[in-house]
Amino acid sequence: MKLVSLICALSLLSPLAAHAQEANVKKVLHMYDTGSNADKESIVTILTAVEDGMGWANIVLKKRKDTPPLYCVPDGFGLTGEQILEMLRKEVKENPSSAEESYGLVILETLEKVFPCNK
Repeated sequence: MKLVSLICALSLLSPLAAHAQEANVKKVLHMYDTGSNADKESIVTILTAVEDGMGWANIVLKKRKDTPPLYCVPDGFGLTGEQILEMLRKEVKENPSSAEESYGLVILETLEKVFPCNK
């Protein structure tokens, strides 16, 4: 059942065709707030996976040494999906127009704001 919920959540949050748009923050928060426990677990898993991917991109940027990382999380610090969800809620509260933006973009912009790099 968890696999079915994860597949359903992925289909809603991920573009299935080139013209499809990624879900916005409002939709993700609504899906979480109205979803079953399995739906919530799936959404948290997806948010964690998105941030993990951004973290890997950061590692590549650091290795290149000619491009600064996107954001700088302290060594040994890991974000949970629940923390990412709360960061999205806070961002929407502080900047309501972000609710209409892609959840992936808002995660990245929030991480850049919360964990700026010393330049």
